[in-house]
Amino acid sequence: MVIQGVVFAWIYPRLFSTKREDWLHSALKFFGMFSVLAWSFTTLPVAAKYHMTSVPNFMMLETAFALLQFAVASPLVALAYRETHPASATALA
Repeated sequence: MVIQGVVFAWIYPRLFSTKREDWLHSALKFFGMFSVLAWSFTTLPVAAKYHMTSVPNFMMLETAFALLQFAVASPLVALAYRETHPASATALA
């Protein structure tokens, strides 16, 4: 998880806008890209490898979890990476 966090932190400003006004658009793009990526790394291989009672129920539950995880994390990551306003001249005076 630490390696994944470091990679995501390195990749984010290179793939998505960090402009303050673009945070929501960046969050949606991050959600779309990384939720699908995480789902393909976690849900699909487990469903293919292990014998389980109900593969459709597992897929539904894990898909919902991946979507929820990135629905919460994506806006937080985008807000953390947005640029701050430069100090105004009146604030310095």
